Amino acid sequence: MTNRRTNRGVPIDLDALIGTKEKQIPAVGNMKVNAQGDVLGPAGKVIMRNEERVRNYYRNTKTTTVNTSLNTARPKPSALQPDVAPEPQPPDEFEPPNMREVELPNGDIEMVPILPPEPKPKRGNLA
Repeated sequence: MTNRRTNRGVPIDLDALIGTKEKQIPAVGNMKVNAQGDVLGPAGKVIMRNEERVRNYYRNTKTTTVNTSLNTARPKPSALQPDVAPEPQPPDEFEPPNMREVELPNGDIEMVPILPPEPKPKRGNLA
């Protein structure tokens, strides 16, 4: 990093400042460690270095691994149940075949009878 100047013109070397304060400044949080992860005691003294803390954790923690095969035994085709068509279910609501639903302009639905079509008049008769 380059040297910086304050508002008053005093030069500051931020790398050197960070290097000197790194072990003294505690990290933010409730773990009571500094920025490097070292455990801090009273008055900010280093009780245990980060490397020791991690080494103790992995030494005391039992890790287990399980070997499993991805090629498991597959069931034989004869063991599978044959496909059976489901039984047809009756409709929930019975709608008479000679009725139909009609939606009214206000949004209501009404059942009306289906009327047979009216016969067309013949062309030759004027009555």
